[in-house]
Amino acid sequence: GNAHDISERKAHETRISRQATYDELTGLLNRAAFFERLGQMLDVTPIESQPSIGLMFIDLDHFKEINDTHGHAAGDRVLQILAARLQSALRASDLCGRIGGDEFIGLLVGVSDAATATRIAVQVLRKLVEPITLGDLSLMPSCSIGIALSSRHGSEVAELVRRADEAMYRVKQSGRNGVCLAD
Repeated sequence: GNAHDISERKAHETRISRQATYDELTGLLNRAAFFERLGQMLDVTPIESQPSIGLMFIDLDHFKEINDTHGHAAGDRVLQILAARLQSALRASDLCGRIGGDEFIGLLVGVSDAATATRIAVQVLRKLVEPITLGDLSLMPSCSIGIALSSRHGSEVAELVRRADEAMYRVKQSGRNGVCLAD
């Protein structure tokens, strides 16, 4: 008989699969994988369902200044730290991802009402704005978080994301570093 060692090929396939699903820098779900999972969750959760799905759109405030002042290596490390904080601040049933340069997103599974979603978002905010020390550098991050609920703001991925994004921009317009529920 013939035998072939395919362990190297299997390892390569595993790496490719991981790269297609996770953000290389933070290890969180990437944009495509997150939105695919959000769509799957919305497909199985009726719009009038209680509890519903909550979506948090999180944008880091003034992140460009960190890259411009302290370099991209410091910016990358800040993103990694904040990604870990986000993941630890969410419940075990929730998902989070990185969808762009300094934008993160959280999927809150089974939130019973707007107050619960807002409470979770405030907990996330408190965790994300804790000081960061990188060697001699001390940073005070801030972020703006918008929230939308499938039971109130839409059962389609694009609509839910749009509503959470609009709420996040209202936070930015009112001074940043806060939480806002979509109208």
